[in-house]
Amino acid sequence: MKKIIILISLTVLNYNICLAQKSELAVGHAIYNFIHLRDTTQRDKPYEEELNLFISKTSSFYSSADAVKDKAMIDNQIQEQLKNAVDPNKVSFNISGSRQVTTSEYFQFLAEKKLFVKQLLGGNPFLIEQSLPKMNWQIKGDTLTIKGLKCQLATTVFGGRDYNAWFCADMPFQTGPWKFNGLPGLIISVYDTKNEVSFKLQSFSDVRSKNILLTLPDDVIKITPEEFAKLEKLERTDPAAFSKMVGPGKNTGPFANVDRSKISSISIKKPKASFSNVINNPLELPSIK
Repeated sequence: MKKIIILISLTVLNYNICLAQKSELAVGHAIYNFIHLRDTTQRDKPYEEELNLFISKTSSFYSSADAVKDKAMIDNQIQEQLKNAVDPNKVSFNISGSRQVTTSEYFQFLAEKKLFVKQLLGGNPFLIEQSLPKMNWQIKGDTLTIKGLKCQLATTVFGGRDYNAWFCADMPFQTGPWKFNGLPGLIISVYDTKNEVSFKLQSFSDVRSKNILLTLPDDVIKITPEEFAKLEKLERTDPAAFSKMVGPGKNTGPFANVDRSKISSISIKKPKASFSNVINNPLELPSIK
């Protein structure tokens, strides 16, 4: 019965995408360096990635910058090999693959106090709506200049971790990387007191002339966090039932726009990871009851 209820919900929600949030043009683009010690048994091999944060007056969009770079690299390889193929109707692709990247995307709407997370599951894109986390910041008197920006210290507890954040009041954006929000200035650096998680600003640019619209995607299945958790469990415990329920995932891979009849073979060489693939120290720690 539970499976049927979830299926009905997904069918309805697929045509009920929430577009009520106001779309705005981005005014700023921040790039953060993200470091996360995912495997505590290999402290010399933390996960590291560059992330984009596009900012408007009352919203922001956070996603992987490395994913954008890797997609462009692979797309270029595919186009070059198509162009230079001896037989364009029988192409053998040899691709240098991309590294592991963050696939989740985060949309903050500050006025509505909403957070939307776009997440892939079984090849299907879901949009999870939830309340924007309320950060109980304690603003301190400490100041520090970072990249020429005068910053002030604030502390909070979130996701089972104690965080220190340096924000810049001269940049009046009440947002930051990942889920961080609520300070009277852009978060320039935030890290936990155990030095296991950190987000540090690498660059900031004015993008008002680029007409980048921050809006929710419309090619997704809207779902609640509770429903998504049930689907994740179903995918782990009964993949066949999960596939039957949500249908085949969308073909969004690098060869999505290549005529399959012209592909002779595909060989993808993945780079060796510089970080541990084990995750025994998740970004958000489980609550202790």
